[in-house]
Amino acid sequence: MTTPLPCVQHVCVSGETADAVMAMASERDWEVVRLNCVRLVSGKGRIQDVLQRGDAVRLYEDMHRRPVAVVYEGQPRVRTDPRPPFRDDRAVPLLEFCRYKSFSVSLQSNLAARWDDDFESWLAQIDCEGASDPRVLPFHIFAAKERYDILAGQSRYDLDEAAQRQRFRCVHLHRRGLVDSRKRRWESARAEKRHGREPQTVRGLRLGDGFHWDVTMTQSPVLTTSSVTWEVRRGGYINVYPDGHTRKGKGCKQTWSARQSKAADEVERQQSRSRS
Repeated sequence: MTTPLPCVQHVCVSGETADAVMAMASERDWEVVRLNCVRLVSGKGRIQDVLQRGDAVRLYEDMHRRPVAVVYEGQPRVRTDPRPPFRDDRAVPLLEFCRYKSFSVSLQSNLAARWDDDFESWLAQIDCEGASDPRVLPFHIFAAKERYDILAGQSRYDLDEAAQRQRFRCVHLHRRGLVDSRKRRWESARAEKRHGREPQTVRGLRLGDGFHWDVTMTQSPVLTTSSVTWEVRRGGYINVYPDGHTRKGKGCKQTWSARQSKAADEVERQQSRSRS
């Protein structure tokens, strides 16, 4: 099997630094994918730079196929619910979205000058304990009871620390599964029940083929991702994969589709151009 090239995902707001990022990556023989944000007005009246739904899905899936560096400008945000209109409480900073799944750096940070060296060091590491490592979870879908998804230094609960991974298990583990803050139970599917996705990698470790969780609901029946939403009846379940992909299980139906997200992305691109 051919090993895929490391990839630099340049999330661009102004576009002024694209050439510099491209040149740095080319020297290392890294592929570069440029992603653009749209400018939207939030429910609170603030103008926000927002990664479009389709790009967010592609970025998150790519992190589970090959090593990725996310190099970004400004303060872009990513939806955790694809339905319009854009709302602050239905989005997270890009850095949180990528946390634990990629190397990420802001071009406005003190680390920007040597981000390529730091990424190369990151590439040499394998830092995942296996499928039970909480960093495998898609934290824009899993509702943690404590803030594990934000930067070290801003949170006491950094999952890169072994003690905090153990704490996570103590807080969320219940019988054979994990229970998040919305009372949803995440149970790893048994090996003979795994299906539907190619092998995924987290922090340099390849997971078992088709690894996913069967997620059941006890309170709100709604589960949202960056591009689709589902309604899951009591007694039913939905399949959720580490890369954020969802697959229909028992007693669930899709209430917002990827096709609707694609159409909404195009509308917002037009609105963003007129606002620029």
